[in-house]
Parts: sequence; C-alpha cells; structure tokens
Amino acid sequence: MAQRGSHGRGLEDSCKCGDGPLRLVALDEGENERESIAPGPGPDRIAANNRLARRLEKELARVPDTNRAAFELVHGDGLTAAEAAEVLGTTSMAVRLRVHRAYEALREALGDQVREELGESP
Repeated sequence: MAQRGSHGRGLEDSCKCGDGPLRLVALDEGENERESIAPGPGPDRIAANNRLARRLEKELARVPDTNRAAFELVHGDGLTAAEAAEVLGTTSMAVRLRVHRAYEALREALGDQVREELGESP
C-alpha cells in the first residue's frame, strides 16, 4: 500500500525484494533511493568474521591444553573463573592466569590480522 509523502510523491512502506524488506526514502531533489532495513552485517563483514574465526580456531589449537581449556570454558561457555576452576579441578586464580596466557598468545598471533580485517590502524 502506498502513502503520500509531504511532496505528494507516493512512497511504499516496504516491499519484498531479493535481499529482504526495503524501504523507499525520498531525497531532497525528488529522487527515490532504496534503503535496506534488514539488520545485521554486510557480506564484507561476514566474510571478514569468517576468516577471523578460522584463524582463531587455528591459533587456539596451538595454545597449551590447560590454557585453552580455561579460555574456552570462560570465553566460550561463559563460566566464571570459579566455575571453570571447579570443572578443571584447580583454583580460580590458576584459571584466570591460564585464560590470560591464552588471551595473550591469541592477541600476539591475531592482533595485526584483526586490525587489518576491521580496517583499523595498528
């Protein structure tokens, strides 16, 4: 169903076109531009995230088992250091140290690539 804009032009609320719902927006010069209202990252960002995820998995496999297990429990599974310590049979201080060591190893290995993928300067 079309609506009339303030300049008397018909604007569509939304339509279903290949990429999902689109909205027509009136420009100052009387032209129309389609604006995507679909949430989420674009294809370039998705591709960059996929590359980073593959690299993260590769680098995480290089981290010592004790540090990797602590890192995955805390950052992957959302456990607290105390909960992870109970699972691993160690202290929460040891878990925090292991998570930190894993984080530092990943940061060293991935830091430049993350900045490049996200378009940030070092």
